[in-house]
Amino acid sequence: MFKNKKRGITLQFKIITKEEFLKYHDDFDYNFYQNPLWSEVKKKNGWGSLYTAVFDAKNKPLLISLVLSKKVLGKYLYYAPRGPLLKEDANRKEVYAFYLTEIKKYLKTQNAILFKFDPLIEYTKHDKEGQIISDNNEQEFVNFLKKNGAKHRGFTIGYTDEAQFRWSYALDIKNKTFADLTKDMNSRCKRSIKKAEKYPLVVKDVTDKTIKDFKNIMESTAERQHHGDRTLSYYQTLKDKLKDIIRMCLVYIDKEKFIDDINNGKYTIDEKVLEDIKNDKRDMIPISAGIFIFDKDRFNYVYGGTYAEYFPFMAPYKMQEEMIKYAIEKKMSYYDFGGISGNFTPGTPEYGVYEYKRGYGGFVIEYIGEFDLVINKPYYLAYKYGLGVYRTFRKTVYKIRKN
Repeated sequence: MFKNKKRGITLQFKIITKEEFLKYHDDFDYNFYQNPLWSEVKKKNGWGSLYTAVFDAKNKPLLISLVLSKKVLGKYLYYAPRGPLLKEDANRKEVYAFYLTEIKKYLKTQNAILFKFDPLIEYTKHDKEGQIISDNNEQEFVNFLKKNGAKHRGFTIGYTDEAQFRWSYALDIKNKTFADLTKDMNSRCKRSIKKAEKYPLVVKDVTDKTIKDFKNIMESTAERQHHGDRTLSYYQTLKDKLKDIIRMCLVYIDKEKFIDDINNGKYTIDEKVLEDIKNDKRDMIPISAGIFIFDKDRFNYVYGGTYAEYFPFMAPYKMQEEMIKYAIEKKMSYYDFGGISGNFTPGTPEYGVYEYKRGYGGFVIEYIGEFDLVINKPYYLAYKYGLGVYRTFRKTVYKIRKN
């Protein structure tokens, strides 16, 4: 328990149960990474979980956070993905300072190396061209967290597999129709949507029977983009554990309808692709895939993939259209296209993802980033620098194997 004598406010730090966390959960603005269902996904990969909270004198929760844990170097890494969550009317500095002090004390008793967190706090907002349209003046809060012992990992540009993306692309879909949204799309996006409409494409949810098709598309995409893919078991876990908040989709070509269209001269297609379709024994041929997860008021596109030879069908545009319409139907406020690099320079390797997403209109969100609260400094240094060497080695081995 903590007493602020100047303000006369009593704060309490507690470890709470999952049931208690769920009771308070909907009173906070949260991302799906702060949903207990996410801890069930991570459990399959060896992560543990605990639920933390700060209460006022009347036992009202001011802050809650799902905290994941994993054994590293014989000790433990603790991580609050997109957390902690704070009540809008809480004194942010006071509650955060108390929370960081108390969780550090607690984690010292739990053999911890560090506590990592990356709260869902917006730093800046940019228009679709990358120009800043609002600055939330959060530099002061970043400095405040640093003064309270948290190491800021920096205002990074690019992608990393060490943390959640720091830049995101989103659409405001509240009280809007898809027709409303098309007014802000660029001509390239509109053409691609229209082109997808002329083909007999069908979007279906993944089943236990089709999840291997989903995995195959993701694996092909990962190889093309030179990064690793998740296992089939991981995708199955996502589907099973997040069944109430996830849509895993496949886009199919209706083979019979497609062949009829070709025979009727409706359109032409590359001869090799046509031959592959004709030789495929399946009636519905999967060509593109995507994962979508929703939380309190956001519908999140997590990631997707497409077979390269089927790019001309514009299947991702078909899938995004259907998912945006679904999000509108679910009364969501935002459609989040997920991470971008934060690099708005044409011609750079990371520009293509941003270019694709900005075609839909919308805006860019820059979050304040990731923080490390060090619990055990010697082990933290070993973890930080040793992990970097390991990841460099792993990427090198991956490139050698591919060549």
